[in-house]
Amino acid sequence: MNPLYTVDEITHQLQDAGATFIITIPLFADKVKQSASAHGQIKTIYVVGEAEGCESLSTLLGDDGEDFPENVEINPKDDIACLPYSSGTTGHPKGVMLTHYNLIADASIVTHASFMWNKDDAVVLGLLPFFHSFGQVISMSCALHKGWKVVCVPKFEPESFLRVIQEHKVSHAAVVPSTVLFLAKSPLVEQFDLSSLKDITSGGSATQCTAVKNPEGTPSINRMAQTR
Repeated sequence: MNPLYTVDEITHQLQDAGATFIITIPLFADKVKQSASAHGQIKTIYVVGEAEGCESLSTLLGDDGEDFPENVEINPKDDIACLPYSSGTTGHPKGVMLTHYNLIADASIVTHASFMWNKDDAVVLGLLPFFHSFGQVISMSCALHKGWKVVCVPKFEPESFLRVIQEHKVSHAAVVPSTVLFLAKSPLVEQFDLSSLKDITSGGSATQCTAVKNPEGTPSINRMAQTR
């Protein structure tokens, strides 16, 4: 869920999805609690850490699981695995129903040998938001599928962005066109060693042709797809 959402926007999404549990972080706990109260159907709010009025996620992870069925039968082709929401340009954000097979297909396609995201030891930059399908598929699902390391960056800040790539030897980065422009034109780039970067994938909108001259000859792939 977009952390920039207002209480009303969060409430709408909770109601539309029929949510009964929430996992968040302490920074957003107060806003989430207000939305949960307005929704009226949330049983528990879990936080990664500690927050007043919320249950720590560590409690859930430490549960012995006795209250859960040992096996849950699902139809992976038809049953919904996740429900990312659209940007809402024509009204309220709409839930995009992705099945288990949808996620498997996405990860399998992007990590196929015909793509550059087919390495066994990739280090992926987790800059794109995971609540968006671009970040979810490229940065998260593919990493889970291949067992890659993901270096999560909460927001784009020029120096810290470049430092993360240098220090963690990031090999693959999925970004938006404005970040490609930064890499192509900012003099700050020359102050950092980005030689580990093997692939830059851009999406969300078109990238200017003049920007596709990447540092150290790094290939850039601009991908476009339907809303999913």
